[in-house]
Amino acid sequence: MTQYEDFLLLIGSVFVPLFGVLAADYFVIRRAYVAEELLRPDGRYAAHHGVNWLGVGAWALGVVAYLWIAGRLTGIGLAGPPGTGASLPSLAVAFVAYLALGRVAPRALEAAT
Repeated sequence: MTQYEDFLLLIGSVFVPLFGVLAADYFVIRRAYVAEELLRPDGRYAAHHGVNWLGVGAWALGVVAYLWIAGRLTGIGLAGPPGTGASLPSLAVAFVAYLALGRVAPRALEAAT
């Protein structure tokens, strides 16, 4: 059962921050995606050969936040508000990090939009 719990924590640590980055990108920065542009290899959404490095960086921060809060990095979990766990804080970290990185390096996000 412990191995299954570790697997579920790993899945959560990957996908929850990813959703935070996607939500920030879709709802705040772009406000819409154009399917034809997403499918073109030279489309305007391809920041650097199809990789948005600001998004990858924000996602990585969210993963680290998730694992840290869950106690998988240090062995000591952080006690947040009851019932929050690591999912909501890591989603918020990835969301805010993506927006903040967009403020710091706006040209990189403009290249991606």
